[in-house]
Amino acid sequence: YRASLLNSMSLKRDSTSIVEAISAEDLGKLPDISIAESLARLPGVSVQRRNGRGQVVNIRGMSPDFSTGLLNGREQVSVGDNRGVEFDQYPSELLNQVVVYKTPDAGLIGQGLAATVDLRTVRPLDFGERALTVDARYEWLDYDLVSSRDDSGYRFSATYVDQFLDDTLGLVVGYSHATIPSAGQNNNAWGYYVGDGAGNVAIGGGRVWARSSELKRDAFTVSLDWEPTDQFIATFEAFPTELDEDQIKHGLVMNLDGSAMTPISTENGIVTEGVYAGNTRLATENNAFVREAEMQSFGANFKYLFNNGWTAMLDLSHSSVDRSDTSEFESNGALGGAGGLTDVVGFRTGRDGTVFSTQRDYSNLDYGSGSALYA
Repeated sequence: YRASLLNSMSLKRDSTSIVEAISAEDLGKLPDISIAESLARLPGVSVQRRNGRGQVVNIRGMSPDFSTGLLNGREQVSVGDNRGVEFDQYPSELLNQVVVYKTPDAGLIGQGLAATVDLRTVRPLDFGERALTVDARYEWLDYDLVSSRDDSGYRFSATYVDQFLDDTLGLVVGYSHATIPSAGQNNNAWGYYVGDGAGNVAIGGGRVWARSSELKRDAFTVSLDWEPTDQFIATFEAFPTELDEDQIKHGLVMNLDGSAMTPISTENGIVTEGVYAGNTRLATENNAFVREAEMQSFGANFKYLFNNGWTAMLDLSHSSVDRSDTSEFESNGALGGAGGLTDVVGFRTGRDGTVFSTQRDYSNLDYGSGSALYA
């Protein structure tokens, strides 16, 4: 761990730009689920979370679209909808160092307006010894919010480093797999068009739901360094990844404006707590979403050092993404028919949002028979 801190401080001190850096204390020893989680530890870098995991980064208060992601100095495409790189596609176990450039640097191929994030894999000749690292972890969720989904997951990875031909040829091979479950509860509210007759307005509707998702990620890396002389260096790299995300949501939608509302407390012209009478009908809402993405990243670099201090370099790279949103399905159904299954809905609005309560226990309804639903 001490060596990790010293390596990061040395890189920052010796750099000609203003940078922040993370270095692994040993091979495969960045402990986070993805490199996005590791980036959150750096000053001036904040991570936006999606489905319980870090995904994109804001640097110095600017949105992800203003930053650029590199892999060993080569610009990377993103599996997302915008320019911001989704860093959760890079497992931390296969990366050895991350450098965030906060100022422009002429040596970078691609640069962002806010910052440039350069992800670096192990260089086998610099590593200098044979090593094999195998890592396995099991994880589970505290809450089983959607009983039909698996609430546990696992991660495992392996990395091999070696040198051949009198340390002139170096090889790194690594593989990482992760099955990551995630769950959460969400709610939102809308409308202030319902009045209590005394000039105060109240929440007019809301939605509550439970979310469960599972991310499967496979990543593979191979690097080959060849240095037959002190003047010539050649490197070859490949870093393909595959992501599959499956998410479902179950919830209730409440349209409250047609019911009589009894205020309990008011503040600044807003009803902060109240009850909607027993003629309120709720609706079920179910969503399913599946996303599949494959990323390919390849690179080759050839460098020749002349005796007069000049350097000739040729760098070739390819980065592409094939993404498919195979399903985005939503179904809704109203609870109860004419004259049936109404409810009393309470609400309380505060600094943390609006919390709803109902008299009925909707978890006991038989949704499979359809008797509680009507279109």
